Amino acid sequence: MTETIETKSLFRFSDLIDLLYQAPTHQQGFQPFLELLVTEFNLADAVLHIQNTNNLAVESAWIAGPKTDVIIEYIEKNLEQGNYIHDYIDAAPPSRFYTLLGDIGRPATESLTPSQKLVEQWFDGNQLLDVSSAVIGRIQNQIAMLSIHRDKSVTAFSTDDVLILNELIPHIQRAFVLYQQFAGIRKDSAKFAAIGRAPPTWCTAL
Repeated sequence: MTETIETKSLFRFSDLIDLLYQAPTHQQGFQPFLELLVTEFNLADAVLHIQNTNNLAVESAWIAGPKTDVIIEYIEKNLEQGNYIHDYIDAAPPSRFYTLLGDIGRPATESLTPSQKLVEQWFDGNQLLDVSSAVIGRIQNQIAMLSIHRDKSVTAFSTDDVLILNELIPHIQRAFVLYQQFAGIRKDSAKFAAIGRAPPTWCTAL
């Protein structure tokens, strides 16, 4: 049964896989992949971000879905400090999706910190139902994470949903590595171009 689901999922989601491998050189990066992911999995939103683990700065991010404004609100209110889901994912074994309702569970309100309570209010206030997240990869001082939400207009993530999402992870990981490699090449090319445009040192001395 599991093998059948995996075979059908890879065939059905071949377009998603194609978009992943286009992402490293695509002008919009992972945006087309996320937009199709939202459609295929009935998502409220999908967020893929690459973060610097030294200074916690977000170096690249893509957002898709009908509730992108909800994610922007999350960022503007700086709610990341109270996100116990990300804390759980960061400490759990990588390369698989974990869901709020299926794996993590919602803690009792009285056990939440003030920051966590703000996240809960944001989550419930925007009619969100479930979230699933995965650490996609780590390269040197960078970490990539994919998070997806479903709202109360649909159902929570099922076991089959997670199974299919996990089948996509190796492809997302390869695309992430390739994206970072191409990003490095683009930076080097920009440096060489800048050197090429600069006047020779003997000219600047005149």
